[in-house]
Amino acid sequence: MADRRFVATATPLAGLALVRRIRMEDDRGFLSRLYCSDEFSEFGFTEMIVQINQTVTHARGTVRGMHFQRPPHA
Repeated sequence: MADRRFVATATPLAGLALVRRIRMEDDRGFLSRLYCSDEFSEFGFTEMIVQINQTVTHARGTVRGMHFQRPPHA
């Protein structure tokens, strides 16, 4: 997977890995994926969580993502 958001490092304890998040950041703030089932399954984690994100926006009034659409695109 080319666009990785997590890095897993083995630990001395069998079956335990340290997973670090890699956050996407620019001058507006950042997006930090907290969980991604595709990437975590590569580490052997198979729980039924799909994805969890965390965002921080520095500038007041900033809108992130598509919050509404008008026909014919809705």
